[in-house]
Amino acid sequence: MNNIVQIQWTAPSMEEARAIATELVSLRLVACANLVPSIKSIYLWKGSLETTREVKVFFKTPKRLFSQVEAFIKEKCSYEVPEISYISFEGGNVTYFEWVLASSRN
Repeated sequence: MNNIVQIQWTAPSMEEARAIATELVSLRLVACANLVPSIKSIYLWKGSLETTREVKVFFKTPKRLFSQVEAFIKEKCSYEVPEISYISFEGGNVTYFEWVLASSRN
């Protein structure tokens, strides 16, 4: 199970999130994508306090594909410094994790 990760990415729009997520699933770099529309982010950027509506995206994939997913997002997304991170699973539905592995590049 610890070879499956959930990647988190924050996108500036639903259109960009959907386009990049669709490509990643089609390329089998991720098994699935969950798009959470309209989160509110508050952060400092270049010395200014910003408040922005964004889309939170979660991907499930084998850990070994993280660097490829990260590179793909960096290349395609419009943010100068995109948030791309992952969390390893410590437990869960083994059948689901097997599906993630089968649905991603072998």
